[in-house]
Amino acid sequence: MPEPRYAVSALSVPRNSFAEDVDQISATGGTGIGLWEGKLPPGQDEASVAALAGAGLTATLCLPQVWSIMPNVRFNDPPDPADRVELICRSVERLAAFSPVAVMVTPGAAGERPDDEAYGIIVSGLRRITERAEKVGVRVALEPIRASSDGFIESFGRALRVLDDVGLDGLGVALDIWHTWDDPELLSLIAARADAILGVQLNDWRDPTRVRSDRVLPGDGVAGVPGILAALIRAGYTGWYELEVMSDESLDDSLWGIPHRELLQRAADRFQSVWRDAVALAR
Repeated sequence: MPEPRYAVSALSVPRNSFAEDVDQISATGGTGIGLWEGKLPPGQDEASVAALAGAGLTATLCLPQVWSIMPNVRFNDPPDPADRVELICRSVERLAAFSPVAVMVTPGAAGERPDDEAYGIIVSGLRRITERAEKVGVRVALEPIRASSDGFIESFGRALRVLDDVGLDGLGVALDIWHTWDDPELLSLIAARADAILGVQLNDWRDPTRVRSDRVLPGDGVAGVPGILAALIRAGYTGWYELEVMSDESLDDSLWGIPHRELLQRAADRFQSVWRDAVALAR
């Protein structure tokens, strides 16, 4: 079996600069990076592209500066979804220079809107973003977000419905374990629709979860990560696995309180461990 493709989201190491991300991810076994536009040095995209190439890093699931179609708890402005979609489209065009696996977009929160209205906004916004992305040779990945964490499209199955309603080949799904692990349909949908997955975000669920941002490293929680990875292996998924851990620095044992390079090494080691377990389960 080929070695898995392992990447790290820039959101996992919030105190790092872009240059530090590149150095530390490549030094700890990563071969991909999920860029966040907010970390990219302004006016230096050509040099940043060269830095990735020099480090042997592929741009994986890359985030625009504002990444949700409707407002979310982190980015409320601008409030109008149409304005947000236009900002995302401009970001897609910028990020295209990095040849990403996909630009990742989240739905945001419905707020006071009726579900049908919010759903229509998501579908029309994604269609517009994907059409713009296809013009610059980029794919778009919709990330389902659990409802308790500011989401509206909260499951893999619901994300697949959105894909069908948008109806464009350039749109797929970013499957985040933290958001989807307890969905009773997850494993069967992976078996049926792994072809729709453009990337998998790695993390684990702390039990009990104490605050909104309280993820743990793969294998250190209760999400059954090896079993999910085994289902992906059996389904023929050969794409990227991207570490994305959110933590809260107010916690005494916050992952973000660990020096970032040390955190990245721990994460890479944990991924190798759960990967071995997943391969054994998949046989």
